[in-house]
Amino acid sequence: MSTEMKTGLVLSGGGAVGAYQAGVVKALAECGTQISMVSG
Repeated sequence: MSTEMKTGLVLSGGGAVGAYQAGVVKALAECGTQISMVSG
């Protein structure tokens, strides 16, 4: 039985945190990580 792994991204709110989160999303995309679910 083969199980497909999925990646979820959990974000928190507030001010300058958004700039940090944008950098993380960009880095994940550059290394080929596909995000299946987003929360926050």
